[in-house]
Amino acid sequence: NVELAGNKLDEAIVDGNEALTHNPNSVIISYFVGVAYMMKKDHDNARLYLERALDQSANENDFVKSMVYGGLGDLYHEIKMTSASEVAYDEAIKLDSNNVTVLNNAAYYLAVQKKDLEKAAAYSKRSNELEPNSGTFEDTYAWVLFQQEKYQEALVWTEKAIKNSEPSADLYEHYGDILRKL
Repeated sequence: NVELAGNKLDEAIVDGNEALTHNPNSVIISYFVGVAYMMKKDHDNARLYLERALDQSANENDFVKSMVYGGLGDLYHEIKMTSASEVAYDEAIKLDSNNVTVLNNAAYYLAVQKKDLEKAAAYSKRSNELEPNSGTFEDTYAWVLFQQEKYQEALVWTEKAIKNSEPSADLYEHYGDILRKL
């Protein structure tokens, strides 16, 4: 986890695989190695490790299972397995309704697809309640509202996101889209 946070992906993979030789059924280690591969855009290996983590997670607590399902949701979205992604996100949220990252990512991907926007709004609103002042989460909520054609509300949330984020092209693109509609 420390190596992932430092973007030392190759080290995380090497150390994770070494740890798996000593703890071959470790859900957490398989999860982190899968995330490292996903961050490297090596989708085949990411899927291998994340699905292994899921297969071995029967005796884990709901928090850990939610992390694994959330990682699979992100991966399946990335590799265009939309239905599987939605199922994984829903399972992650069912297991841990306070998993802010999963709530945010599920909401954003639904908004991008212009699908289940009421569910997307509920997920995004919840992530903002759990972690206020997160520019990323505020931007997602603004984008969901934009897709719902609630442009004035979207403007309020995107301005919050700008205040609470580092500048990004996506954020300013969303802001421009909202302003154009208004």
